[in-house]
Amino acid sequence: GKKAQMYDPAQKMVYLQEGSAPVYVGVGRQLKQYVKICKVTIVKDSREEVVLSFIPKDKITAGFDRMQVGIRKKDWWPQRLEMETPSLRTKARFSHFAFDQGLPESLFRFTPPPGVQVVDGAIF
Repeated sequence: GKKAQMYDPAQKMVYLQEGSAPVYVGVGRQLKQYVKICKVTIVKDSREEVVLSFIPKDKITAGFDRMQVGIRKKDWWPQRLEMETPSLRTKARFSHFAFDQGLPESLFRFTPPPGVQVVDGAIF
């Protein structure tokens, strides 16, 4: 249906999100970790994409000097990533995302384990 669920075993919580807002499962969780250790700025915000720049507060702990992530607004998935370290510059492009490829709905039914709190709200 139109409901997304994310189970976080460490917090013993299930997050529910209704509607068609972007679901940042995986991508959002990783970016959220970088937000904690970096200065984050929006370097581009166009109709098609938003580009975020991540500059670590402590480059040694972070393991990189600079990172930029281009996120496509059409579906809120990353389309490119650039990362710099003192010795390496890496560029990656992501394409050919495929959604709704005929997988059975039963794959997406989830029953939370006993003792887990279910919370209505946005999934990152």
